[in-house]
Amino acid sequence: MKTFLDEIAEEIINSKYPFESIKIVVPSRRASLFLKNALARQIQKPAFAPEITSIENFVEELSTLKKVAPVDLIFEFYAAYQDVSDEKNRDSFDQFLGWASVILSDFNEMDAHLVNVKTLFDFQFSLQEMTQWAHNEDQSNLIQNHLEFWRIMPALYESLSQRLQQKQQATLGLIFREAVANLEFYLNQTDKYHYFVGFNALNESESQIIQGFISRKKGKVYWDIDYHFFQDKVHAAGKFIRKYHREWKSLRAKPTSFKKNYTKTKKIELIGVSKNVAQAKYATQLAAQLATDHPDEKTAVVFGNETLLTPAISAIDDVALTWNVTMGYPLKETPTADFFELFFQLHLNTKKGSFFYKNFKSLLSTHWCLSLLQFHNLNLEEYLKEIEAKNLFRFSQNKLYALGNTKAINHCFFAPVDSIAGFLSRLIRICDFYTDFLEQTNETDAALHLAYFQKFKSLFNQLEAIHQKYAFIENLPLLLLVFRTLIRGEKIDFLGEPLEGIQFMGLLETRLLDFDNLIITNLNEGILPSGKKNTSFLPFDLKKKFNLPTFLENDAIYTYHFYRLLQRAKRVYLLYNTQSDGLNSGEMSRFLYQLKFQQQ
Repeated sequence: MKTFLDEIAEEIINSKYPFESIKIVVPSRRASLFLKNALARQIQKPAFAPEITSIENFVEELSTLKKVAPVDLIFEFYAAYQDVSDEKNRDSFDQFLGWASVILSDFNEMDAHLVNVKTLFDFQFSLQEMTQWAHNEDQSNLIQNHLEFWRIMPALYESLSQRLQQKQQATLGLIFREAVANLEFYLNQTDKYHYFVGFNALNESESQIIQGFISRKKGKVYWDIDYHFFQDKVHAAGKFIRKYHREWKSLRAKPTSFKKNYTKTKKIELIGVSKNVAQAKYATQLAAQLATDHPDEKTAVVFGNETLLTPAISAIDDVALTWNVTMGYPLKETPTADFFELFFQLHLNTKKGSFFYKNFKSLLSTHWCLSLLQFHNLNLEEYLKEIEAKNLFRFSQNKLYALGNTKAINHCFFAPVDSIAGFLSRLIRICDFYTDFLEQTNETDAALHLAYFQKFKSLFNQLEAIHQKYAFIENLPLLLLVFRTLIRGEKIDFLGEPLEGIQFMGLLETRLLDFDNLIITNLNEGILPSGKKNTSFLPFDLKKKFNLPTFLENDAIYTYHFYRLLQRAKRVYLLYNTQSDGLNSGEMSRFLYQLKFQQQ
């Protein structure tokens, strides 16, 4: 199979530009590795690879700003909120955490799409005032606070932006805005020819950047789309690329020449499976069979629901089978996250210097905990049996640690919480205890847990550093809330060989990649596509007025990724859940109905 990246590699090699005078921009870091491999396969003699970068790294280069870490962003945002809000009506830090991520997402979209923020929030404030007037409601404290919330939004946005830029940092959206502002300077300075490869749904910043390179004859764009979807005026898979060819002056006069791969003969099977876990296991077994029957072909399992990764991997029973996971594993679903959650609960539920037996036993039951304590000559199994024999539901915590040595493991685990800073230091030391222990353990899964604890240590180090600057975390319940908020979006990357074996992937990881054999799970409405999700404070009409993406554009993005995968595949197996466990869980995806209709 000749993949899209093979075609791009061939064009770049045959172009008039030597490798040292070009730069290739791709949607993700993963795609750069596969493009380098495609170039290497077609080069007949040794050569230095061209510069290949992700769009995120490219706009950082243009803007001269670095993306701020999630931990720092939350605290900087609250500091900015304190600067512009009235102390009397200000939300506490725990209340703030409830809405901060949504507002930050809206700020990101507005920046990336180059929206005039003040104008947009003026519209939103006027809209809220008109709504209250239309309802003929009295100005209660709740309504006044709601209006005040929108009144301070422009100042809040400005304060956050200034705080970050003083440190040469920014959100990704602000990095895009600054990149556009610096585009003219970069175009005048660079001598390299730029290729933009495999993009689809561009924000306004990306659109202006790419058009700037094309209009100055310093760049070219390659779309990864089949002729069938481009010429179909209503198919959502080609919605964005058709729009660019209509609206961009640099593309209007150029003839379109897209490949016709989608209409080639291919095997497509729709398979209904009861329950999600059964889908994961079936997909893995099917992938193993395809890899055995067609060893020279590329096989991938694409999860519509990424939480199926664990049951899918557990279903691999062939030790000789080569496989690779290209998606990150959610940090909140690791056993280490469970350990720290139970550690917090143990100390949160302490009453009058006593631990509750239930919390104590739960903590000791976590993976490696008893082994670690025994490694440090603390045999708590006998103490646990003694508590059970006496039928105690609560016992004194001072029996578990010595007062003198504050760095001892039993002090880190069981001493009372004296301060948030001290507790964070103990969390870091606990990670160190586990790291030292796991490095000396020969168990098969020790390396995996070692990586978990190293990731958590990095997170706690960031929290400790930011807490020294902004002491917003006043108590242990609030620290637990911050902890849960931060790990929600964190993932831990697997190490493997992405060019070999069966690939286990999320849908977004498939960008620019092609496979002979393809298995896609969770093709149910509400999952693929994801449907309407309320993840913004901005109403639909306001988003349409300012050309911000809505759930309609998000549906078109999912449609593009799904059909792009099918373009060059030979065998496609589409799995969906037939069991109606909840709302829409048993309804087949519209993608499957479309395929059925097309085959008639």
